[in-house]
Amino acid sequence: MKSLRSLVVAAVFAGVCVLLLVSGGRSVPAVESGALLLKTEHFDRDPGWDWSNNRVEASDPPTVTQDFGWSPGRIGGTVWKSTTPAWYGMPLKPPLSFKDGFSASGKISVTRESFEKGIGYLGFFNHERQGWRPWSSMALRLVNAGDKAFIYVDYMTGKWNAGAAEMELTIPTDGSEHTRRLTYDPNATRASWSDTRLRACLTTGRQTAEEILAKAQQAESELTRDALEQRLKAALEKGLVRFLARHRKQFWLLKQEKETLKGAVTVQVDGGPEFRSYLSADMRNQPVVPDRFGIFNVQLYHGAVKFFVSDLTVNGRKIDLSKDPGWEGPGNRATFVERDFQRQNFGYSPDTAFAGGQKGEIGGQFYNADAYIERRLRSRDCVRRRDVVS
Repeated sequence: MKSLRSLVVAAVFAGVCVLLLVSGGRSVPAVESGALLLKTEHFDRDPGWDWSNNRVEASDPPTVTQDFGWSPGRIGGTVWKSTTPAWYGMPLKPPLSFKDGFSASGKISVTRESFEKGIGYLGFFNHERQGWRPWSSMALRLVNAGDKAFIYVDYMTGKWNAGAAEMELTIPTDGSEHTRRLTYDPNATRASWSDTRLRACLTTGRQTAEEILAKAQQAESELTRDALEQRLKAALEKGLVRFLARHRKQFWLLKQEKETLKGAVTVQVDGGPEFRSYLSADMRNQPVVPDRFGIFNVQLYHGAVKFFVSDLTVNGRKIDLSKDPGWEGPGNRATFVERDFQRQNFGYSPDTAFAGGQKGEIGGQFYNADAYIERRLRSRDCVRRRDVVS
């Protein structure tokens, strides 16, 4: 099954120089055939460029109801993906960095709902800026997928340098409670390879288990698929390989093979294997300011996940959830029309200066969109109707 994907890109440009190659087959006054023209546009006025569907807004956008926060004994609820930020968090004083150690543990439950693949975050983040990739954060990403929820870990610096770990971690979406633990050690270094035969069969490119097995059996003719997968999983737990589920296949590849690593995040569910992901030394040293712990949404569209957290301990401190902890929660209990749903909104802007310098620039917000997404959303009755730009 194809996955429903969406991408939001915001880009702005100030002064632009454009090189034009003039073809000999076209008539261009005062320019020799094949010559290059240099044109500079400062955007201090509307350049009058051609356009097509660059300012599009949904005619019938969906209504979103964020409904998460504290309830007696737990935190959580329904978290919608939305371009409108929503979070519920405990202030961290002083703020953390990737040079500090931190941890969070407790119980988590996910409830199955008739939502298109929803995503919610639980972890450490910066309250001033999240976005479709959360800045200054290290958190568990919970992905609603029918009868189960996938658990990944995402982390990103204040310079938008990001990393993630896809692990074979799932819990059922039946409301049952499961223990979970996230620990970050800023001084951890890469584990060494002890399984040198397996290492010799891996590359930095994607390979299926079958492809790796064919290589491995040249030296170990009796090796079985199950035995190989156990060795791959052991390497995954140590953070030596990456696991990717793509296009109905499962791929394995060497992870950060030529990078200097420093710092590691470890995730464990129900006392099972510990899955570890290492940060590059450069990423560890970049500016990063997680100043909250809690729940936050991913600023894309569309879909929701419903989960609850109890028995919570953060950085060694037990959080009393028998009473309202008084955490901050902008947008976490709100109903609104998602005006930015599937919206193209870019072009000339006379009054902004995001690209630097004086006002006047081109750019804005871009969504990817295709007919497949529209058909799937219609079939799942996630929304009623919207304009889609193909």
